Amino acid sequence: MQAAIMSGPTSAGRRSILALMQSRLAGGQPLVAGMAGVLLVHFLGAFPSKDFHIDLSFLLMSMPILGGISTGSGAVGGTAPIVVMVDLLRRLEGGTTLFGLRLSEVFGLTDIGVGVVILAFEYRFRDGLFGLREIDERWFPDPK
Repeated sequence: MQAAIMSGPTSAGRRSILALMQSRLAGGQPLVAGMAGVLLVHFLGAFPSKDFHIDLSFLLMSMPILGGISTGSGAVGGTAPIVVMVDLLRRLEGGTTLFGLRLSEVFGLTDIGVGVVILAFEYRFRDGLFGLREIDERWFPDPK
């Protein structure tokens, strides 16, 4: 089907038809996200409502934003720095001794840290860590 579209009379027409096809395919993403939520609830059986609260949603949305929301590599690659940072900040949030200095409890340190990191990375890397191209497109460019 794509070959038939590409053999059309004008390149503008081809691009508009391909854009229409891609927008139709993107319309199924909310359906897939809803199905994932249903499967998670089915797997858990019983769950508290806090599992779907703003804290978890904020962390889940920060991962693709940090990595780059336009690529799959960005969504996966943005997960690692967020997970490591959240783990470190949660350990510090309850209060600890660091280099002989006693730090008191700071509630919400994890959320503040994630927000600051997103702001810093978006200021420096406008399109996320991975930009607009997938990893394989960067490492193995098409020979022309």
